[in-house]
Amino acid sequence: MRNYALRRVVISLFAAGSLLLTACSATIPTPVVDESRKGNINETRLVSVLDHTEATMRMSAEEKSPAPLNSRFANLGLRMRSAELAIATANNQELLPIDLSTAQATASQGSSWPRAFFNVSEITEGKAPVVSVFRQEQATENYHLNYWASLLPGAKWPSTARLESGAPLLPDTATGLVLSPRDALGAYVKLINDPNNEAKDLFESDPFMEHLRSYMSEWQSKVSEIADASMSATAEEPLITTLGLENEGALMAGGISYDITSTVKLEGSSITLTGPIQALMGDNKEVTGRLVSKRAVSLIMVIPKADSGEKIRVIGAHVTPLSVSSQSWADLHPGG
Repeated sequence: MRNYALRRVVISLFAAGSLLLTACSATIPTPVVDESRKGNINETRLVSVLDHTEATMRMSAEEKSPAPLNSRFANLGLRMRSAELAIATANNQELLPIDLSTAQATASQGSSWPRAFFNVSEITEGKAPVVSVFRQEQATENYHLNYWASLLPGAKWPSTARLESGAPLLPDTATGLVLSPRDALGAYVKLINDPNNEAKDLFESDPFMEHLRSYMSEWQSKVSEIADASMSATAEEPLITTLGLENEGALMAGGISYDITSTVKLEGSSITLTGPIQALMGDNKEVTGRLVSKRAVSLIMVIPKADSGEKIRVIGAHVTPLSVSSQSWADLHPGG
């Protein structure tokens, strides 16, 4: 039997639960007024929705329970906020509220459901504005927070309709754009998985993608002596929320997830977990076989009209560790 020296790698890259990216500056243009249209939500109702959502976050944090979130969060937003609460509780830390102040907001218009609005928080020094995306699926339901993301460094917020005017809520398969919202999200996932995918010609470079690739390269280098590491991204279902823009492009919010799989190849070695990943694993801090960590990402994209000559821009992102699982060396190599 070979005599291996015991090696351990402490995960420090996984300690960051969200992107360490801040916008150096942000420009939010004046919304466009169209008196022929009427938005689905007015300022009074919007303030009420935001206030109730803030109260829900406070209650959840005070009770250290995700249960209150169900009344104001939904879909990927609910999963992400619940995971962040679990991490904060495990680490005995305070979970900070999402910034729901308002510098600008734009909403859907029309007589049918679902309905939606995008809220952009106030610009403060050293802090990127947060875009929060709410949906109302039926007339009898509350508006629920589905996505939130910080504007990326250098991002330019598009020209949108004023709240009182509203804009059309576009289907996932909308035509007349560089790509439909669904296809744009899928193409971005392909680009994460393969930097040389043909989709690279459809997107402008963005800080989130650059950060993710740098992050993965650094991790692979860190564990290379004892483990193999890979990343795989997928689009999250079921909801993509897209509003039409005044220039006939589209403002889209959607979600993806990615798994980072690290498989120990040197018997007797282990990976030691720290930070949010360790909090999700509980008391098990040592991985001797395979570690799979899943993160969810809220993304905000601007999709240009088809004949504009412009590329798709990712302007906002927020990352949350969702789950982690592990197998021992014995699990992967039964019988020795």
